[in-house]
Amino acid sequence: MTIPLPNPLSTTEMVLIMVLLLFFAAWGWRHGLDAAIIWLLFVIFAVWAAPELAAPLGKIVNAVIGIVRLLPSGQFSMDNWSAVINAQSQVVEAPVNVQDPNSSSMQVMILVIFGMITFIGFRYALNKAGSKDSILASFFGALGAMVVGYIIARFAID
Repeated sequence: MTIPLPNPLSTTEMVLIMVLLLFFAAWGWRHGLDAAIIWLLFVIFAVWAAPELAAPLGKIVNAVIGIVRLLPSGQFSMDNWSAVINAQSQVVEAPVNVQDPNSSSMQVMILVIFGMITFIGFRYALNKAGSKDSILASFFGALGAMVVGYIIARFAID
């Protein structure tokens, strides 16, 4: 009798990640280990910073959109604006629900912040590194880029 072990990833997720890792490996092979390490540092920072920055940046988005919605309707006051900023308004619905970190608007905000930091790291890695490397450096660059791709895919899927 065999006992099936639970698989943390479904088959479709695993296939998606494996296909993505091929593209990351090709990028790492071309640009080398130094570019992969620089990008990895930015991605690790993005994994930490995106959830931390989502609420403060969500309040900024709420403030801008709240003032644009409250002024034309004649409902603008500091109390109403503060309620919209903190996603507690009864007058105007806040675009980002900063009170609930599991809301879809906060998840989108986290993914947008993560994507921006990751893209900045990608561009920085391309500009500062990625010269012609030996076969060994290209191989380890492909492995490093696959690690970066796995972290990005798992963060986006989770």
